[in-house]
Amino acid sequence: MLRKIPLLLEYREGAEKFRHTVLPLDVATRNGAEWLKFKKLDDEAVAEIRLDSIISFAEARRS
Repeated sequence: MLRKIPLLLEYREGAEKFRHTVLPLDVATRNGAEWLKFKKLDDEAVAEIRLDSIISFAEARRS
């Protein structure tokens, strides 16, 4: 987050899987769970997911 490195993030919400290039914004702990807040680079939407819903992540290639 401090280095502003985009990530290729794959995660699940219920039965659905998503894959986005994102910019991590913050990590927080609430109600016994850790959450990742991020901005999707394809549509600029800000979202938040539980860390245990992450399937995989990797540094996104820079163009």
